[in-house]
Amino acid sequence: MRSSGRASYVDLQGYVCVFAPESTAATTNGWGREHRVVMTEILGRKLKRSEHVHHLNGIKTDNRISNLRLLSVEGHTKEHNNNPRNRKIGEPNDLIVCVC
Repeated sequence: MRSSGRASYVDLQGYVCVFAPESTAATTNGWGREHRVVMTEILGRKLKRSEHVHHLNGIKTDNRISNLRLLSVEGHTKEHNNNPRNRKIGEPNDLIVCVC
């Protein structure tokens, strides 16, 4: 987990929210999900609507930059659908597409 020194809480979806009114990832009330705040700081720009921040290890409160990856909305959906943790044993996976 990341210790930013900012006021924070965990929302109902399990994400860490931080008070970061200076961030382009914050809402009008100054709060933003920490993984999005961290990524905007690293990139030095606002996230595009077509970009999602993915937690590599699946732990929503682990906002170390080494655990975050910027993906397209489509890529993020595929990442979750292709991840064995997100499927039941024996469930087919029709979303694996060869990009050769």
